[in-house]
Amino acid sequence: MDIPAPPPGPGVTRMSTAAASAIYPFLIEAGNSNLYLSASGNIPNSTTVVWPQNGTTGQTWWVPDTPYCYYDGPYQRCGFALFNYRAQNEGTGRTVYSCLNVDASAMRNNTNVLTWNCDDGVAKNEIWEFYLLANGRHALKPAWTGGFDYSANVAGGIGKNHSVVLWKDNLDNVPANSQWQLYYLGD
Repeated sequence: MDIPAPPPGPGVTRMSTAAASAIYPFLIEAGNSNLYLSASGNIPNSTTVVWPQNGTTGQTWWVPDTPYCYYDGPYQRCGFALFNYRAQNEGTGRTVYSCLNVDASAMRNNTNVLTWNCDDGVAKNEIWEFYLLANGRHALKPAWTGGFDYSANVAGGIGKNHSVVLWKDNLDNVPANSQWQLYYLGD
């Protein structure tokens, strides 16, 4: 599909001055569960859950090839925006983006991981790092934190319709419900 990536928001830049040259579609599976990261109700500004594969745009996560960066004092934090998109129903043809977002940029256990409208730009709490784990899965960590203390986690263990939240861990001991497998869907 030929769609542009969402623009950077206030305080956020692109690692390159060029716009993303490509975006790539992925399914993101929780552990090895056949349950996938999903925008609840497939609408912007909603919670995220894990759900069996259903082919909706709410389960397709697009990742641009060029990272977004946020400056935090002397530190530059870079990572990737994960977003869903859909054309508006009002017939405008305008693309609507929903980025994976940490609710209110909060850094504590059980903070909701949402989809949030990012048409006007990707915010710092919508930039994620993918840490490759020894088993081949990934920990999804908010980039603006330096990517260490918290990961996207399936609340209460992996189960159908369980919500996705932040949970404190470390890279030496990432729980199974904070491990994600990315599947490239092709062009």
